[in-house]
Parts: sequence; structure tokens; C-alpha cells
Amino acid sequence: MLAVVEKPAPKKATDTGARELSWFAERVARGEKEIFSEVATITPAIARHILKCNTDNRNISNILVANIASDIAEGRWELNGESIVISNTGQLNDGQHRLSAVLEANRSIRT
Repeated sequence: MLAVVEKPAPKKATDTGARELSWFAERVARGEKEIFSEVATITPAIARHILKCNTDNRNISNILVANIASDIAEGRWELNGESIVISNTGQLNDGQHRLSAVLEANRSIRT
């Protein structure tokens, strides 16, 4: 079963990303019960948190991260169907380069 919902993550948090991390925790809890996808705004705080859950992924290509970060910073990033994949345990399975680029650019993206 695949549910598709377009609902952005919170854009502002009063407590250094606490609302964003709560948003992420809600999605992980939902993922324990069902497979789903949604279009979301990934903020630097969310990206940082997800990357902490990146325990078994390939090595980072600094060149790729820099290229993606440049696109983000210069307004060339577009919603393109590429997903950030999170397991039902909250571990990052795909998207580490995009998340790293969000941190490097220090800007949010829709994905």
C-alpha cells in the first residue's frame, strides 16, 4: 500500500529544530505501520538528524555534495521525484548526498 500526501514539514521552529524532529519522529512511527511517501520540505535541522541515522551507507562524494549544494544555494534545485528513503526503523537508506548538500547550502529543499 502506498499513500501519497503533500504536506510540508514545519518551516520554523522555536526550539532549534524541535518541531522538525517531532515531524520526523511522527513519520518514522507511521512507517512502522505502513509504507508511504510524501512530498516534504527538508530543512537543515531535519537533514542533520536523518544523517545521524546513516549507519550503513556508501562513502560520501564531496564533489557530488558540492554540486548539489551549489544547485540548492543558487536556486536551481527542483522537485524531481528523487526520494529520501528512510527505513521503518528510522535509518537512512537513500539520499545521503542530497541531505549533506542541504547542510552545506544551509537551505531547505522540497523532495
